[in-house]
Amino acid sequence: MTLRIVADVREDGTTIRLIGRMRAEHIAPVREEISASRAPTALDLDEVTLTDIDAVRFLRGCRTRWHRPAALRAVHSRMDRERVRKLSARTT
Repeated sequence: MTLRIVADVREDGTTIRLIGRMRAEHIAPVREEISASRAPTALDLDEVTLTDIDAVRFLRGCRTRWHRPAALRAVHSRMDRERVRKLSARTT
């Protein structure tokens, strides 16, 4: 399964829904969709099932409004786990 990008453009802004597995190669198309969107733009990550670390870093760094705060917490949680893993690897 790959990533599907669905943009819901309305007069009051755009919601970009990401569906499936997001990997590093999907960052450029998502960035392009955000750039082409009517502001304000929100990302809906409810249906993202898996990401690699590059995709997590990209999502965490986005300066868009988030459609689902719980999705953002999941991204932060993944980044925190990665940070702990790196620190553990340095000390062993």
